[in-house]
Amino acid sequence: MSHPTNLNLRDELAGLADEVRATDLRDRVRASSRRVTVRRRIVITSSALAAAVALVGGIAWSGVFALHPGYVEPAAPAGPATPRQGTAVRAYPSLPGAPPPGSASTPVPPSDLKVPNELFYLSREGGLQRLDGTTATPTVQPSGVSCGLTVSPDHAWIAYVTANGSGALGDLVVSGADGADPRTVLHGVACTGGNSPVWHPDAQEMLVQRGNTAPREAVDVFNGAISATPFSAVTGYLTWSPYGNYAAYADGDLIVVARADGTVVHRVRHGGLTPTGGFSVQGVSDDGRKVVLGMRNTDPYPIRTGFQLVDATTGQDVLLPAELKLTDPKQAAVYFSTAGGILVRVPSGNGHTLHMLTPSGSITDSRTEPAALGTATLITGR
Repeated sequence: MSHPTNLNLRDELAGLADEVRATDLRDRVRASSRRVTVRRRIVITSSALAAAVALVGGIAWSGVFALHPGYVEPAAPAGPATPRQGTAVRAYPSLPGAPPPGSASTPVPPSDLKVPNELFYLSREGGLQRLDGTTATPTVQPSGVSCGLTVSPDHAWIAYVTANGSGALGDLVVSGADGADPRTVLHGVACTGGNSPVWHPDAQEMLVQRGNTAPREAVDVFNGAISATPFSAVTGYLTWSPYGNYAAYADGDLIVVARADGTVVHRVRHGGLTPTGGFSVQGVSDDGRKVVLGMRNTDPYPIRTGFQLVDATTGQDVLLPAELKLTDPKQAAVYFSTAGGILVRVPSGNGHTLHMLTPSGSITDSRTEPAALGTATLITGR
């Protein structure tokens, strides 16, 4: 498949815009983002009011650490990646309500840390399912073969690639969360393992590769504009913190955490291996100090979950609470929340239970999933 130029892409999108109903997608996402921002500000405001009390109480990370053999001191932080010459670089601002980069997450009252009411899952058949409280509802089943189905951080949009994940390139398609108004944003997009498209927390851009070995680029999903990213040279899985302060990825057996401008703040060795060898980075906290690691690929399809919580400043594992009763730590699926907590999904009977944890590892809320989600994969944890 040939790669269109930016000019041709703009012309093509302009033509598509004339054919669909008169709806300004950017206005729709801004409206949705404003609703999400208001909710986030409420959480952060509550967090600020409780900060003094929490600090007096001596809240601190109390996980149990297990030092990996072969741990070494991290190398000195590296500077940002150098973008390709002559290409505009996308500036990634943190979202409203985000803690200052490098600061510890603001403690929040346990009463504010709840299992999110709305979550999305990927079914075994490749369709999207929404959990609303305790009710699971199928929402979208992309027509034809697709790869990398994912939900935007504000839950307003979905995106997928019309390829089967075997290495073939496809079209990046974006639609409403209900599958309405699908439109092709970009041609020739890769969707294999960690090279699959990744939403930025602003729900406006995605990191993509136009070719399986091509550098990463940022694409505006509403107008198709392409810009360079400080993470153009990063291969494999890359994940953003909930508010976009940090990105994290693996470099061999090193965990790398960088600020939004690409400046590396942590580069630390993790000597442990998953059953598939090595690891992938699947999550990073908004203070940049913790990451979640998952398996490496054994097939071309994207890995969606991570199970091992790790201190990114030392490379040490952090054990999950014993109250979760995990017979095998790899059974957990761990996600960082915009509220500052940690969401953990664990097997329970014939299904799963969702638990919300404080940063210190205390369980503040639990909810049993409907049985219909027993074979599905949780793909949002915010």
